[in-house]
Parts: sequence; C-alpha cells; structure tokens
Amino acid sequence: MKKIASIFLMAFLVLMPWYMAVFSERNIVANLSCVANYEILKIGSDSEQVRAFGSLYNGFSSNGKVLIHYVGDIERRDSNGDEHYNVNREAHLQYYLINNLIFTKTIGSQRLLLDNAPDVMVQRFIHPGFQQEANGRAFIYRLSERYWATGFSDSPRILCKISEGRS
Repeated sequence: MKKIASIFLMAFLVLMPWYMAVFSERNIVANLSCVANYEILKIGSDSEQVRAFGSLYNGFSSNGKVLIHYVGDIERRDSNGDEHYNVNREAHLQYYLINNLIFTKTIGSQRLLLDNAPDVMVQRFIHPGFQQEANGRAFIYRLSERYWATGFSDSPRILCKISEGRS
C-alpha cells in the first residue's frame, strides 16, 4: 500500500507543475479584456486608399469564448471618388490557447445599429473574425504581470489588461 501511495505522490509532484503551467495560462487569458483605438491605412494600386479607424474590444471568458466588438468607420478613396461607411459589429468566437498562439473559430457575427459597411471590407481591414465560421490564429505576448498584447500577423496589436474578478 505504501508503494502505491508513493507512486501516486511522485506522479502528483511530477505532473503538478505541468498542470499549473498549462491551466494557469488559460485562466490568465480567460480574464483578459482588451480595448484599443484602431487605425489602418492601406494604399493600393490605381490611387486606391482605404482607412479604417475606431475602437476594438476583445473580452475573453473562462468558457473558451471571446467577444469582439468594433465601432468605427471605413473610408475608401480612389479615382472614382470617396466612400464612407459606419461599422458597428459584434462577433462571438471560440478559442483555445497553445503557448503564445490563440486559435479561434467564429460562431456568430452580426451588424449592430447603423452599420452599413460591406462585409468584405470589414473582414479585410478590421478583423477576419467578423466572417461566419472563420478560423483564425493570433499571437499573444505577456508584457508584464497584468498586461498582454494580442493580434493577427497582418493587423495592429492591441493591449490587454487582466480584469479582477471576471471569469
């Protein structure tokens, strides 16, 4: 009986640090709330210029879901003239974390009040997660004890702060 107890104790002592490393990161991400002013300027061929600007919010929950909300504008200029769109979108994604990568899948996305932007422009210039069933991969970096940065490889990073008491 002592031999079995010592085997369980040794297994516990060996596996506990791994368990804490894996699940403590998940808990930290589960308490992240990210808000950022967001601006992108893309200049293409034929004098096309697209500017997207606004506020982007990401909120990670402990049930493996993240809420993304964006409020802002998209302006497009080219040789044919200027276009302006209002953007007010929300998306719900599932996520899981492996090291410094967050893998996501969009489970729902909808326009909110006064949103008149074309879906393709929102997905290309603001966030690919606004496309239904989209799969994504973002990087996450720990900057300090309470602050993280996250973002897709082709988008600006946003600053995230660990929220107290949120799960």
